Amino acid sequence: MENQRFEEEFYPHLKKYLNEEEILKLKNALNQESIYSSFIIDQEKINKETIEKLYPFIKPHDVVDGCYIYNKKEHEIGKSILFNLGAYYILEACSSLVSYFLSPKEDDLVLDIASSPGGKTIHSSFLMNNKGLIIANEISSSRVKVLSSNVEKYGRKNIIVINQNIDELVSSFPETFSKIILDAPCSGSGMIRKEEKMKEDWSLDKVKYLASIQKDLIVKAFKMLKEGGELIYSTCSYSYEEDEEVILYLLSQEKDAILIDLPHIEGEYRSSLKETIHLLPSHFNGEGHFIAKIKKQGELDKNFNYINVKQDHSLIKKISKSLNIKEDKLLNYNLIKNSKYISNVDKMIKIPSSFHVLREGLILFEEMDKGYSYHHSLSRVNSNLLPKIELSLSETIDYLYGLTISLRNKDNQKKLDDGFYILTYLGIPFALGKVVKNVIKNHFPKGLRVKTSIL
Repeated sequence: MENQRFEEEFYPHLKKYLNEEEILKLKNALNQESIYSSFIIDQEKINKETIEKLYPFIKPHDVVDGCYIYNKKEHEIGKSILFNLGAYYILEACSSLVSYFLSPKEDDLVLDIASSPGGKTIHSSFLMNNKGLIIANEISSSRVKVLSSNVEKYGRKNIIVINQNIDELVSSFPETFSKIILDAPCSGSGMIRKEEKMKEDWSLDKVKYLASIQKDLIVKAFKMLKEGGELIYSTCSYSYEEDEEVILYLLSQEKDAILIDLPHIEGEYRSSLKETIHLLPSHFNGEGHFIAKIKKQGELDKNFNYINVKQDHSLIKKISKSLNIKEDKLLNYNLIKNSKYISNVDKMIKIPSSFHVLREGLILFEEMDKGYSYHHSLSRVNSNLLPKIELSLSETIDYLYGLTISLRNKDNQKKLDDGFYILTYLGIPFALGKVVKNVIKNHFPKGLRVKTSIL
């Protein structure tokens, strides 16, 4: 009954921008199983040559550098050791185009308004080489925790994770950002092939209700954009009401909004609003998406009101003494203290004290009752704070499961000094380990431990 309702309402409403032939093509595509997905690598941790050698079955994305397409029915990429190590982020081929088209640079100040689970934020951070600053916001108190854990997993020091509503953002950050991502909450019809239940949940009334929310969001998002700044708007919806109509509404409300013509790519579909792109599975090898890019008139000034992160020498001295780290090593980091955590950031702006901040940059240390300890996040980024130990595949599998590792049988392995080390596999830093009498005691967080043998 629900499927019948879907058929009667969904396809006819697409006539706003698709002719009968295109609707039939889309219908046929939606009745086929979703086979392909993609992932984007962190090229600071693993290069393209290595990943292509390890995974000969992957195909480079037609447009996005460092992004690869794979058959998810044949390969369980999400159960791979490399995924657990944070070497790559799994996201749809269409989703990677959003941050790609926005093209954030190292000197940008970026806002991702509805960021969880973090794909577009993480990809943007990759593009920015972990520099500049991204404010990753998520209004849902449960989903923002997933976002924060992903920021930690991928070792991002240029991301601040917050949990606020749009009105609080607008009042605190007027004309602030050079780049904004608005991946708007939508009816989700673009993911129907992945989740059959989306058909049951879809209705035209829901589309219209969400379109009103999207129009409100995009106007408010635009107010936070600097002159000359750029906003990328996207949905995983096929509905004209949630896509083109939202863009047209913004253009009617904000006279200094300019619609930018997106570069042409293979598999795109363009409606009468020719500057924007629909990704339809009938044309594009992936799921459904809509993408538009808007610029605010004027010349962009990239002088942002960053806070000068002053080094707290008394804090550095305490950490240095507690963990036996040379003070000059700590001076290479922009250290900030938030509660009992000491984080490393690339840049920082003033965040209102009333805001719920889950994470500021990359946590390096945690304040304990007696001194300080290293935080797991430290192991997820290339750092010279600790020496490194390269593990074999079997040792990495065991360590991720929570086992200790004996160093006695490693070829040409000299006896190591007792103390903490960063553990690596294929040069990828992934965990802290404490060497005691040539045995690595397991310090991998219990909640993250996993049993896997898939490379």
